[in-house]
Amino acid sequence: MSKKIINEAQKSLDEVLEFYEQQGTPLSYRPKIQYDPKYVCPDGEKTVSIIRLKRNMKRKSIDAMKGMLSGEYLREAYFKFYRAEMSDEEIKAVRTTFMRSLEGSSNNGREALRQIPLRTIILMNPYEELDRGRRNATLVHEVWHLIEEERHVIYEFPMIVEGTAQYAEYIFSGAKPFPIPIEECRNAASVLYGVAAYVVQEAVGKTSNPYRSMLNLEKREEINAKFVSQYASWMMPLVAKEQRRLVTIFRQ
Repeated sequence: MSKKIINEAQKSLDEVLEFYEQQGTPLSYRPKIQYDPKYVCPDGEKTVSIIRLKRNMKRKSIDAMKGMLSGEYLREAYFKFYRAEMSDEEIKAVRTTFMRSLEGSSNNGREALRQIPLRTIILMNPYEELDRGRRNATLVHEVWHLIEEERHVIYEFPMIVEGTAQYAEYIFSGAKPFPIPIEECRNAASVLYGVAAYVVQEAVGKTSNPYRSMLNLEKREEINAKFVSQYASWMMPLVAKEQRRLVTIFRQ
């Protein structure tokens, strides 16, 4: 089964690389693909694919959200959104949760990430459940990360990289992101992916070539500024809310 999945994924990769060539945003090399049905993503989510880039974006992500990790900010934001107080213990747990989300949920998770070869797309068990269109779209998302990395733009504004990759996937699929009411977001990932993709669409959706536009640093700065100022502040309360629900897990 694994060999069959890899062969099909390689065919999908052919289509995806050709697609990006046609958009004028080619990748100069062919990334490797591995299929590991037993691999569990360190973030604990039912993830379809994962990729490890040359550099870890942890430091810049922390810098981008430094103010959002302060006890004062967390208390104010959580009360504003949920009309409830946060204890010092909960604030500490939220910070721990956020840090784990950047590098994997545990020491084992971080080690698992380090074991992934650079620029190799790891496909996990849910991948084989997808139809051909969704499999292609999954690779469009991961290859876009590599395209941004090759052009040295992915590390500048780490808060929007999932939004740009998600939007690249949406365009390929013929779909459009829709405005998600921020209060309906269930977790931080729904903000980083879905909401950010909508912000990206608002910025580049009407340009002649959205893919090229997403690689423009000035445009990325514009997207980042809007996302951070209007939406990113929701992520910490969402992390806090999830932490309250799973408090026993994050105290381990």
